[in-house]
Amino acid sequence: MRPIPDAVLRLAAHQDGLLARAQLRQLGFDADRVRSQITAQRWALRSPTVISTFTGQLTREQLCWLGVLHAGGPSLVGGYTALERHGLRHWPREHVTILIDDDARPEPVAGIRFLRTRRPLDRRRSSAQSSPSLVWSPPPSSPRGMRSTGARHKACSPRSSSKD
Repeated sequence: MRPIPDAVLRLAAHQDGLLARAQLRQLGFDADRVRSQITAQRWALRSPTVISTFTGQLTREQLCWLGVLHAGGPSLVGGYTALERHGLRHWPREHVTILIDDDARPEPVAGIRFLRTRRPLDRRRSSAQSSPSLVWSPPPSSPRGMRSTGARHKACSPRSSSKD
């Protein structure tokens, strides 16, 4: 068995163990080698286009990587998922939100909500150094027109009590 190239290992480490098939091809890792890793149960197929270099459960961060890599084109972590990654607490979501270009049509993936946008994604990248890229935009159902910080805080507080 040939060793896995260092470039593949470095990229996998950077992307929390997830790699797109296209990335593997660019690094000279052909489909037969990928198939042999999956057959040997060293790697796992996470979507038709994304492979993990491990076989266990995905963490939340890895689910974000899965969404961004599966989308294939320009994409960003968005919505409450981006806020969660910036420190938002007590607003759990079952899925992660990935913003994709309006023309993109990725196949559905369990646990991932793809949200199409006409806005340029390259301008929405966070200055945070974490990856995959973070962005937040208000969901369609968010309260609009609230100007008062106090009113916005009250409306967005996950645990507001009747004593407030």
